[in-house]
Amino acid sequence: MKTRPVDIFVTASLVAAALVVVAGVYGFSQGRFFTVDEYQYIHATWLVSQGERPYVDFYEHHFPLSYVLHAPLLWIEGTFPEKALLLRGAVWVFWMAVMAAVGVAAARVTRNTRAGLLAFILAGCFGFSLMSAIDYRADNWGAFLLLAGVALLETNRDRPGTRGKSFAGGILLALAVGMTQKMVFLAGGTAVVWIALDVLGAAKEPRRPFLRFPAAFCAGFGVVVFGGFVVAAVAGLLEAGYEITIVQALRHEVFYPAVSGWTYFEPFLEGHPISTGLVVLFAGVFFALSRDSFWAVPLGVAVLGGVLVKAQYPYNYVFPCLVVAVLAARGFSLAIARIQARPGRASAWVPLLYLLPLAVAADQVRFVAGVTSNDHQLAILEKIERFSSPEEVVIDNSGGALFRPHGSYYYHHGDAHREMFADYFRERLVEDYRDSGALLWIMDYRLLDLPPNVHDYFQRHYVRADGSLFGLGFHIPRTGDAGHVVEIDVIREGRYHVFPAPVKLSAGLPRSTANETGAFLVVDGAPVTSSEVDLGVGSHRVEIPANFPGHIISLLSPDAFLRSEAERFERELDGSRSYQLLFEYDRR
Repeated sequence: MKTRPVDIFVTASLVAAALVVVAGVYGFSQGRFFTVDEYQYIHATWLVSQGERPYVDFYEHHFPLSYVLHAPLLWIEGTFPEKALLLRGAVWVFWMAVMAAVGVAAARVTRNTRAGLLAFILAGCFGFSLMSAIDYRADNWGAFLLLAGVALLETNRDRPGTRGKSFAGGILLALAVGMTQKMVFLAGGTAVVWIALDVLGAAKEPRRPFLRFPAAFCAGFGVVVFGGFVVAAVAGLLEAGYEITIVQALRHEVFYPAVSGWTYFEPFLEGHPISTGLVVLFAGVFFALSRDSFWAVPLGVAVLGGVLVKAQYPYNYVFPCLVVAVLAARGFSLAIARIQARPGRASAWVPLLYLLPLAVAADQVRFVAGVTSNDHQLAILEKIERFSSPEEVVIDNSGGALFRPHGSYYYHHGDAHREMFADYFRERLVEDYRDSGALLWIMDYRLLDLPPNVHDYFQRHYVRADGSLFGLGFHIPRTGDAGHVVEIDVIREGRYHVFPAPVKLSAGLPRSTANETGAFLVVDGAPVTSSEVDLGVGSHRVEIPANFPGHIISLLSPDAFLRSEAERFERELDGSRSYQLLFEYDRR
């Protein structure tokens, strides 16, 4: 059959659109705000790359496959920002590869190349999944693997099928489970329901099974699970891993506060009701025209799982949103095929209809366009790398320094963990922080819910350097006509820098420690006549002369501090906050 110009034009347009999606998602991956959970996963990946063991050497309540597989990526040389973006790039590569495979599978099942291209395009652009799917997060790796496994198993449903594909499908679903406990429900639940429906259906009438060669599938699944247990046993992780990822994970769900998914769905639906409605509509068209419930099983299990989770964050819906987008493309293609089957000259131009979903994709992308930026976070990472040595401890509540040691075994302080280990946070956390002698501290939103003694510790031992970055040191307040005396508690001995605190529009950081009359700061009875002073661990008396400008005494180099309020305003996320948030999509 001769290929018509209109067919060439439509296919070429869809290929070009797919390439634009690939480039656009990559750009988004490099500029997307890093969520607090990504800090946790990236830091855990770095710890494994340094030879540390999850559960034993550091606390981590997820299954370990994500950071174990990706740890070798961090052996590649690069700056802190480059390494962080490299892991985002890894997500981009895998997501695009999986979507390409899913598109090929869709084209093969439907025998329609355009259906496969549309599946790739819509899945890459669907706004509610796009905002979270590019995150370096175990939930996403699990979602991609599950999606790939389901697509592979669908291509194996028609006779004769192969045991090899069923075996490979079992491997993919087991790898998804290895990423996060949530996939036990999603991947395991999907397989169980398929097999149960096949058993029940076989007793009634012959039909195409959901899962061909279930024994081969179970064998593939079992090989991965067995291999994981062997590796965990050899590494000495089984006992601690079971306690943390199973026993404590169940407690975690009990203590975790409920979060309504509507918090995030509402701004999404308000901004893009028509395009979202069309995607959902054509996903429904797929089920109506195909009369096949194969995809309904994983989609139903995923939606049920998302609803049952107390904290319904957007990343819980990455898999079902991707499925809906893929099925919408296939439903749209089925509808066009029905139109083309009708006789008439107009049908020659029907292929142009395949370009209409591109408008839907463009509208969906607007949900994330220009909303998020990681510039501030990358600047902080660059400064951490520049002003701290590899062994320097950095304190934060989620592993935010990424590639520096953390201040305590429980390095991430989620809502449930603060309840589960309340005694530790109240009685031991400050002690661990003091023992660590951490040079730097990153303030994030989780600080707000830590015990008062933790707040007091930071206020007494750290000074703001740049936005959410604080250095070990002390504020020496300005004085009026009378002098003043303060006591400082030094937790780490060393040569401390003494310099005026950054002031509005100051041109630099003068080195003098004297006031206008020539009087100097006096530490433990000795005047400080230079820009440095040696301090040992313990309490020190600081006498401040009259009419003395505000100063900072810090172990952190003065070059790490912002020079002016104007510079600070430019570097912070906005004019009112400087700590990291969880998501940036609640726009109300």
